[in-house]
Amino acid sequence: GNMADSLRSQGSEATLAGVAVNKGVGNTLANAVQIMGRVADCTLALFGNKAQDIAASKGLAAANSMAVDSSGQLNATSVRIDANESQKVRADSGKTALVASLHTDGEIANSVVTIVGNQAGATTGEHDALAASVRNGSGASLVSSQIAIVGNRGSALGGGTVNSVINRNQIQGSELTIANNQGQVKREGTVNSLANDGVVQSSRITITGNIGNAEGGGLVNSVRNKGRIQGAKVLITGNQGSSLGGGIVNSVDNTGLLSGQVEIANNSGHA
Repeated sequence: GNMADSLRSQGSEATLAGVAVNKGVGNTLANAVQIMGRVADCTLALFGNKAQDIAASKGLAAANSMAVDSSGQLNATSVRIDANESQKVRADSGKTALVASLHTDGEIANSVVTIVGNQAGATTGEHDALAASVRNGSGASLVSSQIAIVGNRGSALGGGTVNSVINRNQIQGSELTIANNQGQVKREGTVNSLANDGVVQSSRITITGNIGNAEGGGLVNSVRNKGRIQGAKVLITGNQGSSLGGGIVNSVDNTGLLSGQVEIANNSGHA
């Protein structure tokens, strides 16, 4: 494993005739992978790395993480983010802190993503810290794939997402498993959960054996659907959760379209 310590970026992205140049200036990347092309039939692994005191004031702060660009494609690929340690990863307001996580704006198909046994802490000024999580962005697709977020210990201060899946576009024919994680967020946030603003079709969602806490309200050990979940099997069982200041715990919060099977059993918690 690699060790990254005390990295900083305070640069600004320059423009030429109104067009951005030197993209990436202002970003701080530690033990990170960015995919901008096509990757097929291989394994990508971030294993046993350590990162601490990573900060970006005007861009992305990423540690022990992977990002798939809008032009990126993963097919029949195994992505492993396992047994990494990240501390004090910070990004300023309006920017993203990404820790032991996968963010994709591209296409992932017939692939397996595992985020297992990480210790991850992230801080932002606003609610865009991701720790041990997967975010499927507004232009992204995840098809016939598996995501397993298992056995992580994560926190997001300033609000954010811990041990969770965020979907803003399309997930189809896939399995999402969030199991045996411990997480906490402050100033609202999402812990051990699926937050869907897009479309999830013909997929299995399992949230089991997690311990989660949110302060200032939040989503804990739950599914929040503001988009469409169709033909899905949802199981929420054996979790412990709390949300101080109101919130959703061990539940399905549906304000969109939901069809399929939902089972909620043997959980404990309060909001």
